Amino acid sequence: MLFLRRSKRSSLLLSSALLAAFGLASAAGATIVTAPASSISGTPITGSITIDDGADPGNLKITLTLDVTKGSVRGFMAQLGDESLIPGLSVIGADGFKFDANDIGKSKKAHGLGQAGTACPCDMGVNFSAKTGTTVTFTLTHKTQDLTVGLFYGQDFAIKASNIRFANTTRSSSHGGHDDNRGIKQALLEGQVPNPIPEPTTAMLMVLGLAGLSYAGRRQQV
Repeated sequence: MLFLRRSKRSSLLLSSALLAAFGLASAAGATIVTAPASSISGTPITGSITIDDGADPGNLKITLTLDVTKGSVRGFMAQLGDESLIPGLSVIGADGFKFDANDIGKSKKAHGLGQAGTACPCDMGVNFSAKTGTTVTFTLTHKTQDLTVGLFYGQDFAIKASNIRFANTTRSSSHGGHDDNRGIKQALLEGQVPNPIPEPTTAMLMVLGLAGLSYAGRRQQV
């Protein structure tokens, strides 16, 4: 009888430890993920997307950045992990947006976002003004659901850019215009948001908790 009480007590303790491990994973709360993007043709251009679900809980703060001296972010297209959320989605901080499952950025049907790339057809598209600069931030929100970074995990995206100039770009005074390094009128950058990797501490706690539960189960069978 004493052995059974000890086994039961050990099992409860190990169960508590496992729940604590999962608690640590969720206690981290806010998640910020950054993914690189690069041009699909022409002069190499790089940029990135950063998605933050902690700055405005329940909403996603999304920042698009171009790694150039001058330029403007003109559009954003992306696939979504859960298309059932599309009817309630909205964007704050942009000139225009559209949500349509697998229909944004299609050839000859880009909805004002320019050429389609391999990242599309996409589920969402966002437009920005002509002079946004190299960094743009907007908020993705939903009428009834709290959004998390998980909506974009493993999904392709594209950034449309215009009037790009690099540090070594100069004007040619002799021809009254630009020289051969006059810059790039339009470009499309593509990337993919990575899937999450468990934090080492959380992953280790989960493994230890599961191993402990397995050991306790074998002890009870003896």
